[in-house]
Amino acid sequence: MKPNFSARSQFAALAMAAALGASPAGAATTDLSTVPLGTASSTAVLPNLMFVLDDSGSMSLHYMPDNVNAANTCKSYTFTNGGSTTTNCLLPATTNLVSPVRDDVRHFPFSQTQTGNSGTGLWVAGPPAQAAEFNTMYYNPQITYNPGKDGAGADLPSFVSPWTSIPNNPYAATPTNFNLTTQYPEAVFCNASNADPNSNTNCRRNGYAANGTTLLSSFRYFNSGTEPDDGSVGYPESTDGTGSGAYRYIRMRFGAPHYFTILPREWCSDIELTLCSTTQGGANVIPAPVRYCTTPALANQTAAVSGGTPASCQAKLDGSHQNMRYGTFVRTDIEPAVTTYSGRPNRTDCVARPVCSYAEEITNFANWHAYYHTRMQTMKSAAGRVFSSMDDRYRIGFTTINASDATRYLKVDKFDVPHKANWYTTFYAMTPSGATPLRRALSRVGRHYAG
Repeated sequence: MKPNFSARSQFAALAMAAALGASPAGAATTDLSTVPLGTASSTAVLPNLMFVLDDSGSMSLHYMPDNVNAANTCKSYTFTNGGSTTTNCLLPATTNLVSPVRDDVRHFPFSQTQTGNSGTGLWVAGPPAQAAEFNTMYYNPQITYNPGKDGAGADLPSFVSPWTSIPNNPYAATPTNFNLTTQYPEAVFCNASNADPNSNTNCRRNGYAANGTTLLSSFRYFNSGTEPDDGSVGYPESTDGTGSGAYRYIRMRFGAPHYFTILPREWCSDIELTLCSTTQGGANVIPAPVRYCTTPALANQTAAVSGGTPASCQAKLDGSHQNMRYGTFVRTDIEPAVTTYSGRPNRTDCVARPVCSYAEEITNFANWHAYYHTRMQTMKSAAGRVFSSMDDRYRIGFTTINASDATRYLKVDKFDVPHKANWYTTFYAMTPSGATPLRRALSRVGRHYAG
């Protein structure tokens, strides 16, 4: 019920206040600090922070978004000698053409607790999953990948020459090291299930002409229906991945590291990427290297796709838009024969930027793989660098969204040298496992603050 204050009673209250020398009632004045928390005096009231880490199983994955590990992301290929096919850009763990079925050399073997096609350590099967425009976890040549930090604020090792012993996870107690210059995996597509993956006669490589040695300036990646066997539409080259004698059987070869860049073929006028043109300019200024379309025909169409009700193609995956429409692919091999790598204006590690040397580029790739190639490694490296500058002007705790035992919790305490060292040790020891109970985790922290 709303109180009914008459004008007479309000006047009487004001008169009484004036008679007593009181000020009219109002909000109290708040003295807001003008000093940032990061530079506040250590004698001030310390901010209390609780760091909540997502330690769910998906944090072990080496791809993002989740639909990198989904149908219709790659061209159809055969992954068993019995003829089973898939359009998934990650090789199903049920393959019998690649052994082992998961890559526990380049990826820390969280897969030992995973089953089926969970995605942990699965081999990459096609160019889209090795392009940052689609798989945002993959190497991006425009980014400088700085090493993580230790509890004292010092940089962890940068992996420089000779790049022959790169850890798959430097935060692990027992990481596996591999030779980045000769042992980086590449999916190839062969004309027989038992073909030698190193044969340029029986197998084909994405980004190369049919001879396996001529690097293409660019190529499309779609089911053309013509199968020219010159690399111009990507491999495998078979309209359904089952053609007799087609280069359709996936195999794995190893060599120098590489990545793909997806250049836009269309520019759009809206952030949803629904109204687009093959001509950049005017209202069409938003690049669209990756779109999701309603039909395979629209996804493969050479001409611009624009409009439609609902939209023929768009920026987001949903129940109606599940067919990938990619731009033009460019392959880059990081090997000694390529002495310079241009077009990198933001790379602070390159002395002559925007041009980087071979040593600078492969070091950056090595640091990406060691510190950032999975979701959890990215979180540890990024958060570790941020918290390294914090000190005893803060009180910081640690927990995880699962908090399955006492090893996943540290009380909120002054971030002095001993507590900071313990915080980093605890943080870096976390391994992904379990579900994603976000509301339960926030509720737990809320009760913590409530006392």
